[in-house]
Amino acid sequence: MTTKQEKARRMEIRKKTGSRVIVPPAKNDYRRGGYLVAHACFSCRTSFKIEPRDDLAPCPNCSSPLAFMGRSFKAPKKSNIMQWRKVEKLWLAGIRFHTNSYKRFPWPKRWQDVDKLFDELPKTLRWYHEVYRPRQLKLERKNEKSK
Repeated sequence: MTTKQEKARRMEIRKKTGSRVIVPPAKNDYRRGGYLVAHACFSCRTSFKIEPRDDLAPCPNCSSPLAFMGRSFKAPKKSNIMQWRKVEKLWLAGIRFHTNSYKRFPWPKRWQDVDKLFDELPKTLRWYHEVYRPRQLKLERKNEKSK
C-alpha cells in the first residue's frame, strides 16, 4: 500500500502535467434558492420538494399545477382525505407553512376546526384571501390557457 506522502506526491505531479484539474465547488445561487420547498398536488394528494420557481410547477403524476406550501409543510397520508381537505382549505385561505409561521397560529387538528381558525386570524390574512388569492387564481388560469 502507498503512503499518504506518496499519494500527495503523485497528485502534485498530475496537477503540474495538467492531467488532474481541480475545479472549485460551485457556489449556491441564492437568487434561485439553493434549497427545496414543499409543493402539494391536491388532485392526486401527493407532496414534492422542488426548487422555488416564478411560474407554477406541474405535478409529475397528473400534470395539474402544484401548490406552493412552504418549507415546514408536512404532508398528510395519501389515504387521509379529510386532512388533505383541511390543508387545501388552509392553502386557499392563503396560509403557507413557513419555518417561523407555526409559532404564530395554532394549526387546527381537524378539518372542521379550520373555519374557527379563520375567525381568529388577523385582518391581514383576510386581505390575503380576498385580494391576493383572486389575483393568484387569475394567474393560474392564464398559465393554463398558455399550455
